[in-house]
Amino acid sequence: MDIFAYLIKCLGQLTELNKLAHDLLQANPYRAETWTAIAMYYDAKGKKEKALFHIDKALDLDTYHAMAHHYKGLIYISLKQYEHAVQSLRPAQLIHKNLPLYKALVSAYLSLHDYQNATTFAREAPNTLGNTASVMCLIGLVHSHSKDSAEQEKGKGIFVDALKRDATCLDAVTGLCTLYK
Repeated sequence: MDIFAYLIKCLGQLTELNKLAHDLLQANPYRAETWTAIAMYYDAKGKKEKALFHIDKALDLDTYHAMAHHYKGLIYISLKQYEHAVQSLRPAQLIHKNLPLYKALVSAYLSLHDYQNATTFAREAPNTLGNTASVMCLIGLVHSHSKDSAEQEKGKGIFVDALKRDATCLDAVTGLCTLYK
């Protein structure tokens, strides 16, 4: 249900998110999903510290709840606390590998200017998730963040290849737009 809560949050439907969080709390206050959904509500309201408090409650109930780790990392990214973000995202990545998680990890490492770890996770993603256009873009993203124009050209080439594979790949379009700024 916390994934559903995340989708509701992304749609900006705070009233529905509040109702879902309340219903989950009434149904079972001993599930990590409940507290993760509550954290998402507080995050959507801009109450980051309260959101982190509730995420920690979720992790106290289930230390292996990947979504709680992942969402905690996203909160830290929004606070520009990238070291904390990485510390939260790494356990999620060990528990459940998915594209949004790899994107968050690569982004956090790039924000820390840690190109080695960003590259490591960008290159691991295709082995784990398959070589889709969006997964390819992770490596393009790392190249595009380089100060070296040759590396940026590699990134551009990867984004173009991703678009050849999937003409609707938003990650590739976004990557190219960033390079052409």
